[in-house]
Amino acid sequence: MNLLKIFLATLVVLFSNNAFAYTECTVNVVRIWVGSGDLYVHYAQGAAVIPSSNTDRDALLALATTAFTTGRSITIRFQADRVDCTSAGARSDVWGIYLNPT
Repeated sequence: MNLLKIFLATLVVLFSNNAFAYTECTVNVVRIWVGSGDLYVHYAQGAAVIPSSNTDRDALLALATTAFTTGRSITIRFQADRVDCTSAGARSDVWGIYLNPT
C-alpha cells in the first residue's frame, strides 16, 4: 500500500506542471470582428478566436471593445503552454482576457 502511495505522489509531482500550463500575451487590440458566431480579437501579432460556444463570449467582447476604444492593452491567457506571443497566429484556445490599466 505504501508503494502505491509513493508511486501516486511521484506521478502528481512529475505531471503537476502540465496541469497548470498556460501562456499570457499582453497585446493592443487593432480590430474586432464577429462572423459565423465566432469573435475574432485581432492584434498586431495575430488573433484570438473565441468560438460561439464559449459561455463568456459576451464578456470577452465587452473587454476587447473597451480596450479597443480606450487604447488600453489586454492580456490574453491561452490554455497552451509556451505560445509565441510575437507570432501567435489565430488561436482558439483562449482561457480569458484581462483588461489592463494602460
